[in-house]
Amino acid sequence: MIDFVKLELPASVGLRIQINPLLDFHALVNRKTGECKPCQTATYRHLTFEAWDSGRTLVSGSLHKFWHGIHNGSDFPQVALAETVALLEREFGIDPTQAKLQSFEFGVNVSLSAPAIDLLRRAVLCKTEQFGLRTYSGNGYYLEAETQRYNVKLYDKQLHLLDKGHHTPLPLLRAEVKVKKMVWVKADDITMLADLLKPMCLERLGQRLQNMMRQTLFAPVDISADLTDNERQLLLHGANPNYWQHLRQHHEASFQKKKKNFRELLQTRCVDTLHQQAMQGVAAKWQQLLTATAIPELTCLLDRVGLPFNPRSNPLVTEVEVGMALDSGSRRCQSCGRDISSQSANSKFCSQARYGAAGKQCRNAVNNRKHNAARSVKRLFRLPQLFQPETAINMDNSLKYFALCKVFGRVVETKSV
Repeated sequence: MIDFVKLELPASVGLRIQINPLLDFHALVNRKTGECKPCQTATYRHLTFEAWDSGRTLVSGSLHKFWHGIHNGSDFPQVALAETVALLEREFGIDPTQAKLQSFEFGVNVSLSAPAIDLLRRAVLCKTEQFGLRTYSGNGYYLEAETQRYNVKLYDKQLHLLDKGHHTPLPLLRAEVKVKKMVWVKADDITMLADLLKPMCLERLGQRLQNMMRQTLFAPVDISADLTDNERQLLLHGANPNYWQHLRQHHEASFQKKKKNFRELLQTRCVDTLHQQAMQGVAAKWQQLLTATAIPELTCLLDRVGLPFNPRSNPLVTEVEVGMALDSGSRRCQSCGRDISSQSANSKFCSQARYGAAGKQCRNAVNNRKHNAARSVKRLFRLPQLFQPETAINMDNSLKYFALCKVFGRVVETKSV
């Protein structure tokens, strides 16, 4: 439903956030001049906090990922959105009625009968704009049509999740709209974070998303033999985005007429079942998310099920059913909290052999932090110091102890830490 947001906070809230114990702010420094960037940043569960010297405070990131813990490939209904906003207010004092939206994204994940890539390969236009090919992490791509006020994005979400090491059983399409200029949704009465919790505003956003899918043109899968020469020619030329760009630039009236005829042919003579599935799926999924009353099973808000939540050592999702009674005799992964009682008695984390990349992430979430700390301390000891290097190490005692042991290659006395 609602994914990425960029918020501007009141100055009083920004000052409180800078001293919040959950956040560690850092500033970029020019190593040649010593000049500091007039902005400090901190990250927390896929959210980025920016505190500017001018007093301006910004928060940006995916609310869906903040709630889920890892990705936005699951459902994120209105009830979960409301809970996420409540958590932001509880943990950081962010009043949704005072958090001004700078931009935001909304979209849904829709199951299809065939891989979404089969549909995306045939994407031609969204309204009047061509789709551009965009990459993520260098390992995949998605389509994006850009306008001055908003962008429309289409993903093969199944491939995206598999690339990140997460399994999804069905082909999945993600349709998403990014609002770049808030004036575009001014008529929907959306200016503050609290407005995204209003059913009427969410309904209007859903209508916008459905409208974008309806107005997206896809090349036909095949061309029927009983078409006239003019109809066949229009379908062949219309499958090329450059054809529409040329018409729009030089023959605006012809562009609108031919686009209308092209769409009518696709609806009557060359029916695209995958596109129809996508349109119907977007409408049905949005309505489902809008009316859902139960929180989905996968969640990472550990305080809801009574588990201790330590954001420093546990940034990953915990797959726990809401309200489930926890067995005090069970052994759980030290990183994500999953029940690992069936694994070896010496296991501390999820097994990579059993859970694949997700299991490796659990181990790395803890081990990488320790080894990264050791590398930082090692670099510190290489440099000439005016004072004892130990006094400049600002980290948890357990991390500091581990890092010093790694640097000196022996056990360091606790009192020296």
